[in-house]
Amino acid sequence: MLSELFAPVGQQTTLKGMAATVAQFDLEWTQYDFSQAFVQSEIHGAPVYIKQGPGRPPELDENGHPYALRLVKSLYGLAFSPRLWHLKLHKWLTAYGWESSTSDPSLYRYKGMRMLLYVDDCCCIYDKKTSEADYQKFMADLAKDFKYTGGDDVDFFLGFRITRDRKKHTVSMDQTAFIQKAVAHHGLTNAHPVDTPVVAGLQLGQVLCDPLDFTVDRTKYRERVGSLLWAARGTRPDIAFGVHMLSRAMHAPSPAHWDASTRMLAYLKTTETQGLTYQRCQGGDVLVGSVDADWLPKYGNDMCNMKSTTGFVFYLGGAAITWRSRRQSTFATSTAHSECNAAYEAGCEAVYLRKLLRDLGNPQSEPTLLHEDNQALIKISLNAKDQERTKHWDSKIFALREMITDFTIRFGYVSTKNQMADHLTKALPKPALERARGHCLGSRRIKFPVEFSKFTLEPPPSKSSPLFKAPVPGGGDRRMQSPHAGWP
Repeated sequence: MLSELFAPVGQQTTLKGMAATVAQFDLEWTQYDFSQAFVQSEIHGAPVYIKQGPGRPPELDENGHPYALRLVKSLYGLAFSPRLWHLKLHKWLTAYGWESSTSDPSLYRYKGMRMLLYVDDCCCIYDKKTSEADYQKFMADLAKDFKYTGGDDVDFFLGFRITRDRKKHTVSMDQTAFIQKAVAHHGLTNAHPVDTPVVAGLQLGQVLCDPLDFTVDRTKYRERVGSLLWAARGTRPDIAFGVHMLSRAMHAPSPAHWDASTRMLAYLKTTETQGLTYQRCQGGDVLVGSVDADWLPKYGNDMCNMKSTTGFVFYLGGAAITWRSRRQSTFATSTAHSECNAAYEAGCEAVYLRKLLRDLGNPQSEPTLLHEDNQALIKISLNAKDQERTKHWDSKIFALREMITDFTIRFGYVSTKNQMADHLTKALPKPALERARGHCLGSRRIKFPVEFSKFTLEPPPSKSSPLFKAPVPGGGDRRMQSPHAGWP
């Protein structure tokens, strides 16, 4: 057993989903910290021995040799301690009645409560009107077997500062403290302000990387990219494309890559207070996504094996809960082909997010809308008759069609100007970046027209189809309900 070291931790997407759910349904959100968590778990299986520590005379055997002490409890520093702690807490929670989520093993649900674990930190959401008694009883029972501190409203969790305005029904998340610390660590406290993370149209390919060129300190460059990556994955989707571009040169960064990382840190310093803001709004409990792709040959970006870039973002509660910007794994021969690869990845993410929201008490009763700016892909995904130009595509198009027929996703056409995932595939100028950034962060909600194709793979769904199953609380369409429709 001690050879197994893996222990799951809570996902950032789950944390953001909880924030959006709390804002939408006006739930309570508390946090806890288990005291000396690893020491509270027992060691089972193969024995583990340690030397006697300093501070007291050693105990000797009959031959005058010091005894080796056998550990009964796990200690900090042991490779298997996180797993032992997770197994003990998981066993206790499941025996109490909590159920682990299939979408995130560190998310647990019990009656009207949801709990997210990250090693020895945890946060819990519940509806005070319906679950206050269950929550108080659970915390009292937990205190009998575990030592923990906290119990107040969540304010700083996993490095995210979380602020809440009850009157405005908003929950905000930012990484201001981390950004300030990272900027100071890399010596850019006095950097001049910049408006964009990357110069518009800039492309940094691996052709600039010379393995024999040691002009740039590679260790410091990797530290910079690591800091930028944590911010990009946390609350800053506006730098995701730039970080994605810089991370391809970790093995041999060029001076151009170093200068780009300097500019990005200066941009973070300029916008250090920016963060995600979730709010209660009409249709705020409905998951919506945007997906886009940058076909490299179209823009002449043949500096990195000619593969396209995928970008997608999903919104809940008026702000983004997950996003991605990365190079596609296969070569695309057309814009529609690259858009298909991107839409497939976004569709897979939508399947996962729908399961996650179901476990968070916010099941989606309608297909998830994906904003797409490529008419060719929309028609190809709905019409399988024209095979001449798509016969060389892989199985992703068939999986995409199945997601549509299963009423998991649906496409809505938007113009390129209103494609809010565009900044995840290329470096945009300041006006376009600010527009997309405001929409993603929730500080500026932009309304734009969405067109739906007249082509369908199947006849309109009947009342018995999956699209109409499980009536939502309050009746009617979710989009037409009041903002506070009720949390299951």
